[in-house]
Amino acid sequence: MLYYYLVMEVLSLDNSLIVYFIVMSVIFGVVIGSFLNVVIYRIPAGRQIVKGHSMCMSCGHNLAAKDLIPILSWVSLKGKCRYCGAPIASRYTKIESFTGLTFLLLAIAAPTDTALVPIYYGIPVVIFYYVYFICLVLSFAAIISMMMIHYDVRKCYVGFPIVIFIFKLISLVFPYLNKTITENRLNIFLNNIFATFQFVGSAVVLTVLFTLLFHKKYTLSDLYFDLAMSVIPSYGLYFRLSEAQAGPIQIQAVVTGLVYALLRSILKDKKFDKYVGIIIVSVYLVILLIHKIAE
Repeated sequence: MLYYYLVMEVLSLDNSLIVYFIVMSVIFGVVIGSFLNVVIYRIPAGRQIVKGHSMCMSCGHNLAAKDLIPILSWVSLKGKCRYCGAPIASRYTKIESFTGLTFLLLAIAAPTDTALVPIYYGIPVVIFYYVYFICLVLSFAAIISMMMIHYDVRKCYVGFPIVIFIFKLISLVFPYLNKTITENRLNIFLNNIFATFQFVGSAVVLTVLFTLLFHKKYTLSDLYFDLAMSVIPSYGLYFRLSEAQAGPIQIQAVVTGLVYALLRSILKDKKFDKYVGIIIVSVYLVILLIHKIAE
């Protein structure tokens, strides 16, 4: 009976928990966006991202904690350095805002169970949704860094697909650590791994074929970019309209890969090439909205 009343109390709090989950996701996204600014600047420059103080790009003064509050510091300082008065590029705030918006859409599209983790903590099935969500948002954070570096220097680094594959692997492994799942645990896990490679393989192979067909150059940097980008649609809880509309995983993978390959190869080496990462991420976010509306 005690468990019954606890569940009833939790269900009555569902709406407030969902709102809390969405708000906290946005705050988390904005904070992560601030860190992404460091990643985007330092990786192409060959600098470490975990060491060294943030500083004004004009006067070189080390910035204090009060100067580094995402969005708010830029607004309160009216877009100028506290120490030398030089303008601070609005780009930093735009990336923080875009990351917050991305996390907002991911939170809205998340399964309702994800928002209930603070209350249901300890139930493995619900924790799975939370871990799955965290892996997806961190993958998107890596993607945002990658798209902006591509915008700046037209390069992609091998670390991005490695990090994103690690997040994807965690999202697949975690639910099978639950000892209550005993039937066909290994087979299901291997099938999910194989499905991920189907999504990635379809996108990359078709992109290479279309690029060569259009007589364009395909580099190792392109491969890193496509490997990282094509992992995202494999998060099936977010990137399929419904069970009925999903169809066999092979068809989903080929169709997704075909759309990605066409978009990527058509934009390649054109004047819009530097925007290709931004365009693809925007398409992913639109798909998230369609997914939620179609539920």
